[in-house]
Amino acid sequence: MNFNQDMMKKGLYVLVGLGIMQIIAQEIGLYWIYPNFDIPMHFLGGVWLGFLSTWLLFRLRIVKRLHSGWYLFGLGVVSLLVGLGWEVFEYLMDQWIDTNMQPSLMDTKLDLVMDLLGAYIVGLWILTKHE
Repeated sequence: MNFNQDMMKKGLYVLVGLGIMQIIAQEIGLYWIYPNFDIPMHFLGGVWLGFLSTWLLFRLRIVKRLHSGWYLFGLGVVSLLVGLGWEVFEYLMDQWIDTNMQPSLMDTKLDLVMDLLGAYIVGLWILTKHE
């Protein structure tokens, strides 16, 4: 299995686990029982973004080799773009169907930090494993 396939496979495992956790959390009301439950979910989303971003950066040949500076920069850009897209989705759901997905600006900032943290931990793990 090559590097790209390995990143995609790991990313899919994380995504499936995240999906299962999301379904369980919705069914038993974990977001209402534990208001900060979205923090570990955003971290795991960041882990998924780390694998997805790595796969995407190499698949599109934006990054040709694991050079820590450009790789981590690209990882951060992709992760922030996806994280911001998710935050826009949460905002729109709050406006359209009166959810409470974004209780405060601080929550939004923390969500983005957790997205980046999860992605960067994956990136650093990949760098130490493959460099």
